[in-house]
Amino acid sequence: VWMILDGETLYLDLNGNGDLTEAGEKFTGKMLGTKAEPTIHFEIDKLAVGKKLHRGFNLWVTPQKTFEKSPLIEGQAEAQERIKAKPDALTVRITVEVQAEKLQGNGHENRVLQYVLNGDDKGLNTLAEEELKAPVFHIDGPLQFVFQTVISEDWTGGQEADAYVAMVTAGTSPGTSVQFGFDTLPTSLQPKLTIEYTPTDKTKPGTKDEVKLPERC
Repeated sequence: VWMILDGETLYLDLNGNGDLTEAGEKFTGKMLGTKAEPTIHFEIDKLAVGKKLHRGFNLWVTPQKTFEKSPLIEGQAEAQERIKAKPDALTVRITVEVQAEKLQGNGHENRVLQYVLNGDDKGLNTLAEEELKAPVFHIDGPLQFVFQTVISEDWTGGQEADAYVAMVTAGTSPGTSVQFGFDTLPTSLQPKLTIEYTPTDKTKPGTKDEVKLPERC
């Protein structure tokens, strides 16, 4: 499904047939934020993809300079360089209630809320001027656990760090991971984190801890 942004106008292929010139597929956004850091919000009730009908599609478009000090890209040097090179390039956040293949959620008629943040562990998503470079978001795709926050590789004993993981459909470019809430999954499913400790004396074996991450947010 193609999305084309032209200023404050969004063209969205609502019926998934590849034609963006049809009636009802042109939308005007609502301006939010400040003049220095504007956000354009689009809200669309229904979006068809093949035989599936998704509901509650929301799109927020924001200049990537807004995220210069965001925890989303903390420690990501490449993302910081991209912001410096093109501070006004646009990045997006998306939410949509998906008519999923296997899962049931709390949305319209048991649809599953899925969302795309402006960034993930690989960087910010950025809108492109060429179709071959456009970010691709794969809703209702194969699932995997990923870290949602960066933990320093030189973390040492005595320090504290919070570990957050998310269940996502991984994207093919920075910021394109599609996430969803853990309320969709049975409570018996808990990610397990393995922590390996490297001893100061390299001739001795290291130790491991395994902890479950039961809390959900």
